[in-house]
Amino acid sequence: MNVEQGGATDSNDDRRRNAKRCAVSDLADRFCCGHDWLAASIVSVILGVISSSIFLSSATLIPQLRKTEFYAFRWFYTVTTDFVAALCACYTPNWRYAVICVAENAIFTILTVHSTICPINQFSCGLTVEPVQVFLAGVAAILLFRFSTSRNGTEAFIHFTLDALGFIYIIGSLSVLVAFVDDDKKTLYRKLLIALLYVVWASDTGAYITGKALAFFNYPNYNPLAAHLSKNKDYEGTLGAIVFGIAAMMLASYWLVVPGSTGTKIAFTVLGVVVGRLGDLFESLLKRAAGIKDSGKLIPGHGGVLDRIDALMFAALVFARYYALVIGIAPDELPQD
Repeated sequence: MNVEQGGATDSNDDRRRNAKRCAVSDLADRFCCGHDWLAASIVSVILGVISSSIFLSSATLIPQLRKTEFYAFRWFYTVTTDFVAALCACYTPNWRYAVICVAENAIFTILTVHSTICPINQFSCGLTVEPVQVFLAGVAAILLFRFSTSRNGTEAFIHFTLDALGFIYIIGSLSVLVAFVDDDKKTLYRKLLIALLYVVWASDTGAYITGKALAFFNYPNYNPLAAHLSKNKDYEGTLGAIVFGIAAMMLASYWLVVPGSTGTKIAFTVLGVVVGRLGDLFESLLKRAAGIKDSGKLIPGHGGVLDRIDALMFAALVFARYYALVIGIAPDELPQD
């Protein structure tokens, strides 16, 4: 019995050690005295320099990009994003995930450049490569990579499905948010972005306050949106989120003079808040599937970045349509109260 218990303990210790290893652990063992952070820093600097050099060289070959505000900040953008992406890649479980992480950062950079040149209210700007083509090419590349590096078809399919989910969820939604940038309507798109942030933050606050108020009055009949995913998200809190979201939109519209009729603003706000709550539930689904409470530990007391922007990413999809249908049209055609 003691021998069996000892073997089980050793096995558990091995699993814990393996769980702590990452894509650069072998390099760290060979060249950095086992310090993963040192190996990750060195590799991130090297990869960051290479990818930033490629981006900066390519940026000079795109005449349309030179006319945008983004061009002046291209150094800051590429140095920071490439280094952080490389650092994240180094801490993935193995080199395959690291390659996927670096590749997805490159694809997102291409989509960011395209969004800067071609705002969300323009479906085509006459560029050689369209974002849909880039997106599909990225998915195809991930598919080929997974099937060529996996042990069997089942493993390849599972990994590809998870990769594609993250690809569409993160890159797809954030690309929409980036596409708000429109140099021809600087004041308007900035106003809408601020209004979007107000609505998302206010709706989160409204749901929290509603929950606390109902608990104070011993409200007995909570109606969860999806109890198997999150018991803390219910219809009552969603109603409070909608009320606070509408109030925030009206205040933001008054202070910032956001274009559009009151009815249009209320309709898009209600839809944005509801879709944002679905974004919360979707992230809860991912965390439950992964067996974790938070998406990360970067923000003490709040979890990871994804825990803070899950609703924003989904709500941005709704406000993107507001931009295209209301702000994207000529100023003299804007409906006003």
